[in-house]
Amino acid sequence: MGPRQVGKTTVITQLLQKLSIDTHFTSADSVLISDSFWLEQQWEIARLKIKTSSGKEFILVIDEIQKK
Repeated sequence: MGPRQVGKTTVITQLLQKLSIDTHFTSADSVLISDSFWLEQQWEIARLKIKTSSGKEFILVIDEIQKK
């Protein structure tokens, strides 16, 4: 969390590119209303990716989650 337009999304995407950990990055910015189903879908997508992941670690990033 932090002030608007300071590069939070840029920093996390650059960090994820440098890590050798499987990830699921999504943004709540495109969700029009508060939608718990959308959040459940993102969690399930991450769970499915974890199952097919080669590593033991996994990172789920939900950008703009404060809008929901």
